[in-house]
Amino acid sequence: MNKAATTLWWLLDLDPAAPLAPDSGEFSGWGWHPRGDVTQWAAGRTDPELRRFLQKVADLRNATTGSGGDVGE
Repeated sequence: MNKAATTLWWLLDLDPAAPLAPDSGEFSGWGWHPRGDVTQWAAGRTDPELRRFLQKVADLRNATTGSGGDVGE
């Protein structure tokens, strides 16, 4: 059986210092990736729609808080 990689995106309001332990039975790997790093990844490394998603999040943050900026921040 082939396992396909799945990309899940969530917006979370968390304390970055708090430990997080995803269930290893459900996730083979996970990690935090600053949006500035993600936007510099080579094509094909992640979902092609991720940059568009990050831009929408940045636009929403900017509209609601006056900050958020470009996805590369």
